[in-house]
Amino acid sequence: MIRFQPRRQPSEKTKKQYIYIYDVGIFLVAFCAFFPFFATLWIRRVFGRSVEITQILFHLRFPVGAEAVDTALVWHFIGVVLLPALVLSLMLAAPKATARLMAWIWGIARSVGEAAWRFVLEFVRGHSVLSRYVLVALLLMYGGHYTIKKLKIPEFIAQNVGEKPYENFYEQYYQKPSLESIALQAQAHKPRNLLIIYMESMEATFRNSDPGRYTNKARMVFPADSLIPNLDRLATQNLSFSNLVATRGAGWTIAGLISYNCAFPQTWLPFNAGFNDSVARYFLHSATCLGDVLDTLGYEQVIFRGADGEYAGSRGFFASHAITMRDLKALESWAQEHDGWRNDWGVKDSLLFTKVRESLQERYEQSRENSDNKPFAFYVLTADTHAPGFVDKQYCQDLETNYANSLHCSDRIVGDFVEWFLQSPLAKDTTLVLLGDHLTMEQDFIESGVDRRIYNAFINPTFTKPLSDEILRGATLTHFDVTTLILDSLGIETRSFGLGRNPLYGKTLVQELGTSGLYDELGKPSRMYEGFWKFDPDKAQKYNRARQ
Repeated sequence: MIRFQPRRQPSEKTKKQYIYIYDVGIFLVAFCAFFPFFATLWIRRVFGRSVEITQILFHLRFPVGAEAVDTALVWHFIGVVLLPALVLSLMLAAPKATARLMAWIWGIARSVGEAAWRFVLEFVRGHSVLSRYVLVALLLMYGGHYTIKKLKIPEFIAQNVGEKPYENFYEQYYQKPSLESIALQAQAHKPRNLLIIYMESMEATFRNSDPGRYTNKARMVFPADSLIPNLDRLATQNLSFSNLVATRGAGWTIAGLISYNCAFPQTWLPFNAGFNDSVARYFLHSATCLGDVLDTLGYEQVIFRGADGEYAGSRGFFASHAITMRDLKALESWAQEHDGWRNDWGVKDSLLFTKVRESLQERYEQSRENSDNKPFAFYVLTADTHAPGFVDKQYCQDLETNYANSLHCSDRIVGDFVEWFLQSPLAKDTTLVLLGDHLTMEQDFIESGVDRRIYNAFINPTFTKPLSDEILRGATLTHFDVTTLILDSLGIETRSFGLGRNPLYGKTLVQELGTSGLYDELGKPSRMYEGFWKFDPDKAQKYNRARQ
């Protein structure tokens, strides 16, 4: 006869080990549910509702430099995303311990905290481990679904993993600039200088101070007069396009700068470009951009920015297109000689414009001494108006610190610089362009449903064709079309450039395809677009010789 031994009951120690394993499992699953959910909510609130997984992955590839970290943003992320995810996960995994911990943290509110957590404790303890696993599984499903949907992860996977469904949009619409024909055009007249000011988050929307366009939170701190009176006047008195709209791959700073310079968006860093230092160093190396065109025409090109140039790979991008960068590393020792020289990102805007003014004066002195002096293209990137906003207390002593006043103060700083420049002897031979880099990322500022546009103004241009009011008010533009207008404002007829179309000579792509049609096409994989990331040995050799 076979005798079955009775199953040995687990010891108390083993039971506790099982409980610990169950609790750890619950904690990990719950954290995997809560963290991406809260992170997605935070990302969409801070960086805009149109943010996609491609933008996040791009910045993971080109991380923020140590000097460019917004510490307030980091603490905000910890408080709004990380801590709630940890606390809720601990509550489900170890409700009793969490109740004690929370009661201790609350201190003065001990009795209220204990009562609240006692209720949660009894609720959770009244259910089995299986019930808790079912609960966190449901939370994981909901949080995962929310994250996947809002960040458009399935689209990204479909377009970047496995066999890509390549489209021929770029092959059909991209117009590669001809450096030879542009050079022949430029020989007909003396090249004009170019000065572009890229203004962080500056919208044409801000020209209208109608309270109904702004949230209650914004109206509570609104300046007494209009929000950007100087920029509004400059746009009114000069040439400004009323319908410069945002589109895909141009919604954050480096993406906006790429779109303005290369006439195509920053939709994603292709996998086959490789994740190595050469990608950052030779950023969009094979693309022909504005810097390459002006370099062919003999321009000296410099971009001034107060932040660290390593941020988002911008140093590599501009270096790959013949533009020298003067950033925080180059300006910090000079800036430290001035009191209160920093903003949240590096050298504050008012001090940055002081350096630009000095450089322009040096250029003028050189032009007086040398009649064959090369034309210049100076680019300036502001940062004070990056959310949550920096108010320069030395320049705007009467303004309190809030986002509305950061715009108002920036308007004074830029306005004063432009007025100085227009009175300088360089102005008559220089085209000045003012551009917002993208729509503001301050989410609780403009009411939902408001028709928003990007700020732009062309001052002292020499367009190759007269601009009618119908074009200024009726033509719809994207960043890409501005590239054609910048060259045309120098007297170089440019009907197309990349995905840009000159509204002086016909319809733009957004007018032809529609806003949603163009947006959808820009997100599709393209062999031509991936080719822009390839290393160009001829270009590298040319630029290296020029620097020797």
